[in-house]
Amino acid sequence: MRIAFVTETWLPSTDGVVTRLTSTIRELRRSGHDVLIIAPEGGEEDYLGATVRGVPTFAFRGIYGGKQWGFPMPRIGGYLREFKPDIVHVVNPMMMGIVAVIAARFARLPLVASYHTDVARYASYYKLGFLRPVIWWLLRRLHGQAELNLATSGATCAELREHGIPRVALWRRGVDLDLFRPRGGPVPVPREPLHRQGPITALYVGRIAAEKGLDRLAPLTQADNTRLLLVGDGPQRAELTESFPAHAASFTGILHGEDLADQYAKADVFVFPSTTDTLGLVLLEALASGLPVVAADSPASRELLAECPAARLFPPEESDKLPALVNELASDPAAKRLARAEAEQWSWPAATSQLLDHYSTAFARHQQPTPSRLRQVLAFSTVGVLNALIDVLVFNILLLAAPTHSSWVLTVYNTVAVCAALANSYALNSRWTFRRTRAKQQSAVWRQRVGFIAQAGVNIAVNDVVLSLLAGTFVFLPSWADNNLAKVTAMMCASVVSFVLLRTVVFSERIAARQLVLLPKVPFDDEISLSRQPVAPPEQRAS
Repeated sequence: MRIAFVTETWLPSTDGVVTRLTSTIRELRRSGHDVLIIAPEGGEEDYLGATVRGVPTFAFRGIYGGKQWGFPMPRIGGYLREFKPDIVHVVNPMMMGIVAVIAARFARLPLVASYHTDVARYASYYKLGFLRPVIWWLLRRLHGQAELNLATSGATCAELREHGIPRVALWRRGVDLDLFRPRGGPVPVPREPLHRQGPITALYVGRIAAEKGLDRLAPLTQADNTRLLLVGDGPQRAELTESFPAHAASFTGILHGEDLADQYAKADVFVFPSTTDTLGLVLLEALASGLPVVAADSPASRELLAECPAARLFPPEESDKLPALVNELASDPAAKRLARAEAEQWSWPAATSQLLDHYSTAFARHQQPTPSRLRQVLAFSTVGVLNALIDVLVFNILLLAAPTHSSWVLTVYNTVAVCAALANSYALNSRWTFRRTRAKQQSAVWRQRVGFIAQAGVNIAVNDVVLSLLAGTFVFLPSWADNNLAKVTAMMCASVVSFVLLRTVVFSERIAARQLVLLPKVPFDDEISLSRQPVAPPEQRAS
């Protein structure tokens, strides 16, 4: 299979997104898949046999530590056309992702998008919180174009659905179990409590920035028996170097590979103060290294650690509890073995195999015919003709039963006739015109019904207002013809308004995708069944 990744972050940058991507691409290359990576320039032109195409970058000083963003340039579409991928995977669409989504749609390529960073929440840490509604609006537009939207935790899946992003699925976590491991071979089963000599080393690995909540680690720097070690870099490093006592906290800068794994293996406890991460791959790296974990309670950390016996969660606003929890885990003779056992269920080969299943699902969904706007207009018009017949028939039956020239009586007749037509409209339009976006979940079905009733009220109001304005206008016509011409004109005006509301609001994919989330772990939407046999592209089924 030929897979094109378009990512907003790539080597030489270091973060959880890059870790996931590099590990995934390594597994894809081992399986013989051809891979293209379109990313901000600055890295090598080849990664494990995958071609890397760079895009010129820009940065805003003071925003996200001056991160380099790739320009949303037309050349991104050219790279995709040149590579001719079977599927396009846009990672964290925001800048370059805009062009990638448009290019994939124009080329009619299957599109997968994945969500890794809570950009909307991060904006608040850089005095841009007022942009949160705009960011979510943009994310809905970009992710709404994808056949499948991947998130890295069940909590994040639920959040995306709540914000109206459709077709959400879980992309499971993974860790390099060979690189990150306890040093000295398998962890022995302890027979007696640990007797420590020297201070406890509490390790943090990650970006050193305000959104990571590193100020919550301050109580550890006041503890006599604890030494805080921070691996990573970022815009808050200088500030923390000043505020954390030098004898209690040290900074190593960014580490990779064996150097990073050695730091994990040498530490006693891993600390994770962030509440903004969508997953936190460093948590898995710590567990795989045999490190027990103390983390701030958040939906993502709770999902991974709530049932882990080698982990403790603390309320983010009660960071003074950190030293006691660190001491507790550092003294637990079973913590090292339990941490490693927890991590061994997550491997990158398994996560990548699941990703390929997601690609097959996206490809199969892409093959399904998508009704065009013209087809929807024709279907809606056909239903509208039947609605008009019902409307006019009921209206004229009432006129024959009780003839009148009174505007308010005609309005009552009209309202009754419109209600009869609307009942037929819902029955047919929900099953025909908007069948693809008809909700499956019962809670979403009721949202659509309530939405339909609301637009029906608008329909009736438009119908009645236009009829009242036009009734008696066509004085050169017989009374029955005057009433019916006014009636048909009102009905046509109301139908235009109804179609716009039905397409953009009532039967939008955003409403169809929303559902009541009762459990924190939600693997994928009911509309996407991964239990079915995945359907790969015919020419790629042998790969």
